[in-house]
Amino acid sequence: MPFTASHIAAILPFWKQNKRYISQTGLIAGAIVPDFEYFFRMSRVSDVSHTWWGFLLFGLPVGLMLTYLWHNVARDPLIKNLPYFFQKRWRVYTGWSWERHFKKNWKPILLSLALGCLTHFLWDSFTHRTGFVVEAIPFLSEEAFANFAWYRLLQHGSTLLGATILVYAISKMPTEDKHIKPIIGRYWLSVFLITLIVFSARMLAGNIQPAIDFGTTIISLLSAGLIGLLLAPSFLPSKK
Repeated sequence: MPFTASHIAAILPFWKQNKRYISQTGLIAGAIVPDFEYFFRMSRVSDVSHTWWGFLLFGLPVGLMLTYLWHNVARDPLIKNLPYFFQKRWRVYTGWSWERHFKKNWKPILLSLALGCLTHFLWDSFTHRTGFVVEAIPFLSEEAFANFAWYRLLQHGSTLLGATILVYAISKMPTEDKHIKPIIGRYWLSVFLITLIVFSARMLAGNIQPAIDFGTTIISLLSAGLIGLLLAPSFLPSKK
């Protein structure tokens, strides 16, 4: 599995299209949602989400769930507690109602979910053993070097390229220095402790040895971190 966030690079060409037809949230959710079966299972198993029919059974409902959880639970606390570099670029995306936006724009949101998911499938088709492009072009399954097939090289190379493009795109986003506040230590302490508890429980319950199953270890750690981001806001002081 390549770095999931790298998939967001594939939707950047659509980022500034007419918002009557395109939702940035929908694009991002669609681009990453197929990998969430890994996170739900906390393992390298994906039986449903990376199939075409899996988009209807998994991608669409889970993608909508991700948009809701992001905007209503994780978004504001996370952005307001990010380092200055990110806050001044993303603070503008806080403090607005997702429910009202969804009621008025559900069609472009669903369309963007589908488009984002399509970019994920297309990317994976070149970089996974069972991808339709890899199966159609036998050369991609041949060994490049050191037991690495060409599709594996494409997988890791495109992951690095996607991450680089994403970092560059973020650096070019407009900045706003107003309303920047200090980071709340309790927030990140809560994220860390929740992540540690969930990750430790997963490793012990599954009897996972990091040195042997490195992939499952990383996926479990990422899953635990996502749970931490969802639960940590409940430990912040309530607004009066």
